[in-house]
Amino acid sequence: MLKLDLKGFIRALETAPEQENRDEPLFGEGYLTECIALPFLCGENISLHDIDWDAFDLEDARAMYYRCEDADKLEVPVRLLYAPAVSVRPAADRTVRFV
Repeated sequence: MLKLDLKGFIRALETAPEQENRDEPLFGEGYLTECIALPFLCGENISLHDIDWDAFDLEDARAMYYRCEDADKLEVPVRLLYAPAVSVRPAADRTVRFV
């Protein structure tokens, strides 16, 4: 059975570094991932008019393409590359015990 020490978890969170500012605009591969790939994989429609074409360049798009191509060569579905980011529903587990 898995035990979760909530007090230790809270102490660890208090000492964790602050998260980056989410209000800063994304650029490059980050923009392509967060604003195009992940919404598309979640079933959202992406309008060509809404894409910020200045937020990334050809090299960023190539890097993403080659990453997906490498996954394809390994016979790994491209969705698995982004699975942790699109699996946002936490599930409770009966084996977790809060202490």
